[in-house]
Amino acid sequence: MQKIDIDLKPSRQFISLIGLVLVGSVVIITLLPLSTWFKSILIMGTLAYGIWILWFAGLMKSTRSIIGLQLLGEGSCKLHYPLHTVTAEIKRESTMTTVLCVLRFIVPGKRLRPSCVIFKDSLDQEEYRQLLVWLRCC
Repeated sequence: MQKIDIDLKPSRQFISLIGLVLVGSVVIITLLPLSTWFKSILIMGTLAYGIWILWFAGLMKSTRSIIGLQLLGEGSCKLHYPLHTVTAEIKRESTMTTVLCVLRFIVPGKRLRPSCVIFKDSLDQEEYRQLLVWLRCC
């Protein structure tokens, strides 16, 4: 199988979903029967975590964000980060649908396993199709 290079772009759908969950969480916290100072602490924590998720996964601005993939044969691929590239293998528990893919990887020698959420609008239509075909062949 040929090598396939995929450059990921931020997904508007994913950013919208993060924003919706963040706003919904803050609304739910404000409706809870808790003291004002405790609600404030919960809201600040929720906003801080939501902004970090937006920065890391939605906008892909973190140094630990996967910004590209090079799909090789037999389930192996290269993960491109802003500062380096790592060779990895795709895990069987990865999920693929016509709307999004949740990819889980195994990196030899690393305990933490990276993952990547790819919405359909973060790739060109042909690249997304190639990704789905590659995942089915692994």
